[in-house]
Amino acid sequence: LRSLDRPMTPERLQAVATDVMNVSWSPDGGMTGEVIWSNERQAGFIVIDGLDVNDPSDFQYQLWIFDDALAAYSENTAIDGGVFDVTADGRVVIPISAKLEVKDPTLFAITSEPPGGVVKHNPERDPERYRIVAVAPIA
Repeated sequence: LRSLDRPMTPERLQAVATDVMNVSWSPDGGMTGEVIWSNERQAGFIVIDGLDVNDPSDFQYQLWIFDDALAAYSENTAIDGGVFDVTADGRVVIPISAKLEVKDPTLFAITSEPPGGVVKHNPERDPERYRIVAVAPIA
C-alpha cells in the first residue's frame, strides 16, 4: 500500500510530519482536548472532550485558525477551518479543513454559528447562540 491510500489520523499525522504542533484547548470553556496541526502537510485535527451536543438545524460549530501572515494584507486574520457537529457526548475527533493556506497560526478557536457556518464570525446577530466556545492559543 502506498501511504496516500491510508486515511490520515492524528497518530499518523504525528508520525509523518516533522512540524506537528499540539495545542491544548484553554480550560475556560469546560472542555478538554487539543489541536494537532502541521503547516508542512496543511493538515490537522481537533480533539475535543466535553463540548455540548448540538442540533445542526439550530446551530453548528465552526473552527477558525488565526494566522498572523494574513495581517499584512487583510483585516480578517481568521481562516475558516470547517463546520462540524457534535452528535454524542464524549471524545470527538474532527479533521481540519482549512479553506486557505495556513502560514503562521497563532490561535485556534471554535464558535457556534448558523447552520452551514459563516464567512466571518459576528456575535451581534445573537450573542447567546453565536459565540466563541473555545480557544487554543499557540504559545
